Amino acid sequence: MTVAVAEASWTCARCDVTARYMEGVEIPTIPGGWTRKKNGDVHCRICRRELAAETALSKAPSDTPLELRQKIGASARLEFEVRRDPDQHDADIAKACGTSMVAVRKVRERILS
Repeated sequence: MTVAVAEASWTCARCDVTARYMEGVEIPTIPGGWTRKKNGDVHCRICRRELAAETALSKAPSDTPLELRQKIGASARLEFEVRRDPDQHDADIAKACGTSMVAVRKVRERILS
């Protein structure tokens, strides 16, 4: 059986990582966790998480202390992951974001309550 393939690889517009699939497997429209913007750019999950943090930080006053900026970025990354997949286990989100399950639970409770 031949599978028609519109695209067999994707390169993140932010970090240049490329995702490819082996021959003979069903190729998705876009890799899991990736997204395609209206302008055609694609972003991997890691960059999507970082873009969420950058967006949150851009809303903070320019004189925000470094420690608070770090908290804002970390919270935005966690919010992104929880909103992206609410059924994802807290431990998996914590590992992906380099934080604790307690931090994930706090964010989950805040945004899903």
